[in-house]
Amino acid sequence: MRRFFFSVALIAAVATAMACGGSSGSEGGSGAPSTGPASEARTAVQINAAALKFDTKTIVLPAKSDVTVSLRNEDAGVLHNLAIYKKADGTGKVFAGELFNGIETREYRFKTPEPGTYYFRCDAHPEMSGTVKVQ
Repeated sequence: MRRFFFSVALIAAVATAMACGGSSGSEGGSGAPSTGPASEARTAVQINAAALKFDTKTIVLPAKSDVTVSLRNEDAGVLHNLAIYKKADGTGKVFAGELFNGIETREYRFKTPEPGTYYFRCDAHPEMSGTVKVQ
């Protein structure tokens, strides 16, 4: 339960820092599991990768907006990234963050596309995947 509140507080801090023009940097992160998909689009989202799985199957982002997605790679010595595609088969690249070894956190900043349903995955492990809802 403590991890849940820490994760929520971290996401709120990142969102506040971005709104004030600041940045939380590319290092750090709670390492706590996320609570799953948000029902509202957010400009700051945290995802955790552990045991070759993402901790969420759905990400909700606002359309045509600058967003930050923090990826916490909990798999020591294992490459992970976050990439977003138009199609579930990994075609129609929208965004692809660089692969990096865990245990570490990376922040990916990018502009979201038009509203619609997109797909995210780890390019090193395509079975690690989910849906991106851009609203």
